[in-house]
Amino acid sequence: MSKAPLMQFTSYLNLRTRQRPTCVAAMLLALVACQPLTAAPPQTTVPSAAQPNKSDTLDTRPIALVYLPDWVDTTPDMLPLDDLTHICHAFATATPEGQLLTGDHIPNTPLIKEAHKHGVKMLLSVGGADSDVYLAPIAQDPAKLDRFIGELITFVKTHHYDGIDLDWEFPLTQESAQGLAAMVHQLKLEIEQLEQQTGKDYLLTRAVGGGWAYTHVPTELFRDNFDFLNVMGYDCAGPWEETAAHHAPLTASTQGAAKNVETVQSILNHWKDERGLPASQLVLGMPAYGRGFKGVNMFDPVEKNSPAHAEYSYAQITEKQAAGWTLTRLDNGAPWLIAPDQSEIIGFDDPQSIAQKTQWAMSQGLAGVFFWEATQDRMADNSHPLIQAAVKNLPLQNTPQPQ
Repeated sequence: MSKAPLMQFTSYLNLRTRQRPTCVAAMLLALVACQPLTAAPPQTTVPSAAQPNKSDTLDTRPIALVYLPDWVDTTPDMLPLDDLTHICHAFATATPEGQLLTGDHIPNTPLIKEAHKHGVKMLLSVGGADSDVYLAPIAQDPAKLDRFIGELITFVKTHHYDGIDLDWEFPLTQESAQGLAAMVHQLKLEIEQLEQQTGKDYLLTRAVGGGWAYTHVPTELFRDNFDFLNVMGYDCAGPWEETAAHHAPLTASTQGAAKNVETVQSILNHWKDERGLPASQLVLGMPAYGRGFKGVNMFDPVEKNSPAHAEYSYAQITEKQAAGWTLTRLDNGAPWLIAPDQSEIIGFDDPQSIAQKTQWAMSQGLAGVFFWEATQDRMADNSHPLIQAAVKNLPLQNTPQPQ
């Protein structure tokens, strides 16, 4: 869920294979290859042919979604199910041959059952950091693509998930973009067939970051195929950058602007204003973790991928506050924590900044908000202060907003 190029996911289990005919994937790949993908020009309006999303017709509440990592053994009582509308269970991955892989705690049958009792939709999230490495070759091979999607659809149906969240990070080349298009179109076809078989609606969603990652992917692929997009409004700074900046500022601070630090608003503006996607198709992502920098001050230069970089869950950050770290805010309201001996700083979100972001998301007509990820916001008393701060600032029902 981030730009981090070296992030690794472990503990994956092999699933049984299911060989499928390759004619569907071959036909889709041929169609995609005949129409080169180019960066879509900025759009200020959405063509009238755009269809309403299932999220608009099935849910009246704004979306309150969390990602739940498979590497944490989570029981239903560990999540605020009454506050949520969706959970994305992350991550399913694949072998080089297109065999579906899932982690130790996917599926989580007790959680799926309890979530459904609370009206919460459970989606299986596919991909994660560095997933382009294995998804791109699979998507460009009809036999592998058929196998992967066939096993994915079967898994979703068998374990009663409510849809698929595609988190392909990142299709940076023309070839990867063409593979993404082939995968998305085939997923849509397979989901529609599954809906006809079961009489149930299934969601297809997509996690996206800043526009830099999708220059080869046309707007139409996002607009016409996904029920909503989870826009990752975080990782504006991190080990891949050379500035000790806040990784999720809603707006630019005076110092941040001078350093050209990306902001949450600039990420959302790419999708809503430059791409012209409807606000009702966008969900604002917020972090339940902070990024620390050791041995430097705010906005100082910092060496890439060095021990100066650190990451902390919000639960760990609250422990540091209790231990005497100083909370300060920049002129944009973004909170920072400073060690008592000035040896480390941490940029993060707290309930105040989360409330501000949620209010802004609603003022823009967005579909809702989400967090990466739920377990990082779980306190010792089983409260979730960031999630709860967001939910308190969501209306009880969606209010139509002009696009």
